[in-house]
Amino acid sequence: MRGTRSKDNCYLWVSQEEAHLTTCLMSKEEEVRLWHKKLGHLHLKGMKKAISSEAIRRLPDLKIVEGNIYGECQIGKQTRMSHPRLEHKVTSKVLKLLHMDFMGLMKVKSIGGKRYDFVVVDDFSRFTWVHFIREKSDTFDVFKDLCTQLQREKDSVIVRIRSDHGTEFKNDKFNE
Repeated sequence: MRGTRSKDNCYLWVSQEEAHLTTCLMSKEEEVRLWHKKLGHLHLKGMKKAISSEAIRRLPDLKIVEGNIYGECQIGKQTRMSHPRLEHKVTSKVLKLLHMDFMGLMKVKSIGGKRYDFVVVDDFSRFTWVHFIREKSDTFDVFKDLCTQLQREKDSVIVRIRSDHGTEFKNDKFNE
């Protein structure tokens, strides 16, 4: 047999015995996995919809079983598991652990001309203190005043502090 490929992707096969007859044979792969790849790794529900609405010409009527995810797509669709919720409190008393964070520079100044926020959260009670600050360099002074106030009010000592290691917390004043 010998054959040539026509412009519409058909192969014309001419056998020696039947030289007078010309037959056009088209090869259509009906495997779902191959069509999934051909369609740019389209999800199976989308392939089903394309078949039922006849949105793609010459797409065969594939037998699609939803829930199948192919190797490379399964890896691409994996998501991280969420952190398990803690059933017990990490701390047992107020002021054992304080979480701190700093936000800013805000685009718009407050009425008092402040463009930064300093947030402190108590791990045990989840009570939150928010202080608005003019300059980043004022962070330590605001923190020191807050610590003094809390220790006087609660008659307790702050044991640990946790931060995101931002530059506003990594300086000589905080180290002391």
